[in-house]
Amino acid sequence: MKKKIIVCFLVLLFIFQSTITVQAADLSVHEETSGNFIPVYSYKNPFQNKNTSSGVRIRFHAVPNGDVHILGTIFSLHGKGDYDGRIFFTPGSYLGMNISSLGFWDANLLDYLLVEDFIGEGADMELVFTPDGFTVSANGTLCFDQTILEDLERSSNVTLKESFSWSALLEWFSHADTLYFGYGSFWNGVGFDESNIELTDTFFELADGTVVGSYFTENEVNEPIEIVTSVQTIDTENSKLVTVESLDLSYHTEEFGNFTPIYTYSNPFLKKDTSQGIIIEFTADSIGDIHPLGTIFSICGAEDYGGRLFFTPASYLGFNSPSFGGYFDANLKDYLLVEDYIGEKADIRIEFKPTGFHVYSNDVLCYDQSILSDETRGSQNYTGSDFSLILEWLSGAETLYFGYGSWWNSASYDEANIILSNISFRLADGTELASTKDFKVYQSVLDAIEDKKLFFEENSQTSNTNQTTTESNEETVPPSLDTNWDNVEYEGTSIAPIAGTMVLITIIICIFMIILSCRKRSYPPEG
Repeated sequence: MKKKIIVCFLVLLFIFQSTITVQAADLSVHEETSGNFIPVYSYKNPFQNKNTSSGVRIRFHAVPNGDVHILGTIFSLHGKGDYDGRIFFTPGSYLGMNISSLGFWDANLLDYLLVEDFIGEGADMELVFTPDGFTVSANGTLCFDQTILEDLERSSNVTLKESFSWSALLEWFSHADTLYFGYGSFWNGVGFDESNIELTDTFFELADGTVVGSYFTENEVNEPIEIVTSVQTIDTENSKLVTVESLDLSYHTEEFGNFTPIYTYSNPFLKKDTSQGIIIEFTADSIGDIHPLGTIFSICGAEDYGGRLFFTPASYLGFNSPSFGGYFDANLKDYLLVEDYIGEKADIRIEFKPTGFHVYSNDVLCYDQSILSDETRGSQNYTGSDFSLILEWLSGAETLYFGYGSWWNSASYDEANIILSNISFRLADGTELASTKDFKVYQSVLDAIEDKKLFFEENSQTSNTNQTTTESNEETVPPSLDTNWDNVEYEGTSIAPIAGTMVLITIIICIFMIILSCRKRSYPPEG
């Protein structure tokens, strides 16, 4: 009998051990070596459709396992439609909010740089939002609250709309769609923004203490979500490359999240002698809203040449490479448009020389490197004595994108609503390295763009004439593009389904073992 009890105890202990889920998440994990990475951990917003009016609490234990990347993301909540926007917290203890209807702020961030690291070697973090404001605490000690937004040395980009109130923000919490871990700020740039954090014991609670979501804990309470950004695959392997006269930079497939690159090419300046200078020229024809953080072109490097140089529909010129002098933002203030030099249409020319840079519109100088010393029109921490470092970087960066590749690329915020033509990349001596004819496009991509345009035109006409359509079991969706250039799907993953299946199988095996150990046995008579 004692043997039976011991066996049963061991079996039950085995069952208990097998039901413990993975209780930590390594947020630094991603597969990409350049560009923007895709989310690994995606869930339905636990606050969705909950009564958040009295307040919400988010708490977790964070332990760094690498460099502190200020613009990475520990968690991010995203909304769409009428609740477009995001709120996020990073390994640099930076709390960010950017919501279309409410405004935006950067708390504990100044010029994209670390103000104060409250996580240190590891901390229990707690963020509380109430109708009166917010608090951020580490190990039970207050780090900062909403008053930090009034401190110009510890916060920036504070722009709140008339509709903003803390109660309105709490209402937004109940309508946001998606929760990400390790993804979802405005950056997500490989090599810069990985969240080198080991995350455990993560809880999302209402003001009364009700846990509406728990993650990376025993007995998790969460709802995994799979976010698919493409609904139709277009065969580019069997599609011919064709020469085009212009590129439609507004095209992408995603409704939310970060969109994927459509036009990807080798950097024309790669392995060329750029030491005397370079010129980039094109005609930009505006076809929609101006998105300051979109991208007309972006040159991106990796590894030793990590970084990017880009120009946006708001005539904002940006550069960032830690190994080649740092960053600058020219003609951008608090993420907002300073002056639009494109208008309805313009011929833009960007020149870099060792002594500086110049941006022209229709042969009229818009600005040069002196703009960086004007705090109302730009910002920087560039440490190079001249711009030779950037010219050297240009000869080592690998990839050129059109319509993609700034730090943002966020659908519904950052589309480049531009038709691009008359493109020229050349050296300062006039040697042309690439022009419009060199940037060929797959015919299947052009067909997808045309089909999507027709879909929206027909849909708009149907809406305007109030035509009634018969519902069918098949949902009509606009064609989209599953590319081979980058990762295409945003897949939210959770170990819960796998762990549940394993536990069920283990329980069945263990019950069978208990039955075998407890059944009555008969033995042959002794001879």
